[in-house]
Amino acid sequence: MNGDAYRIIESERLPPQVGPFEFHYSRRFEMAAMACACGCGHRVMLNLLDQHQLVIEGGLPTVTPSILVSDAPCLSHFFIRRGQVEWAQQWSKKTVDRVMQSQVRRHVEQDKKRKAKSSFLRRCADWFKSWFDR
Repeated sequence: MNGDAYRIIESERLPPQVGPFEFHYSRRFEMAAMACACGCGHRVMLNLLDQHQLVIEGGLPTVTPSILVSDAPCLSHFFIRRGQVEWAQQWSKKTVDRVMQSQVRRHVEQDKKRKAKSSFLRRCADWFKSWFDR
């Protein structure tokens, strides 16, 4: 392991700017922010609720699956394992756009299912409550 490793910095709120090899983690919001591994300075935001998983060992982050920086010109694609960067296959802009569109569609479908489930649960709760309001 070389000296340049991402280190966990637990934060209530994520900072607007992050320095090299800083991995800010908000347990409360299940989000993380880090500087792009390529050194371009772009702040990468990670959703740890349903997109990525974080394991912390000895203050060093391991993130799965890979991190794709789709919102910066660098289009970096890498893994973080025990704080170390492991570069993944570089993707073309066309491939990145296709993958991101697919993820957006997946999230829209998940939201539709959640809303349908919530509305059913709400109806059940309202029905149940109506028995006590009589």
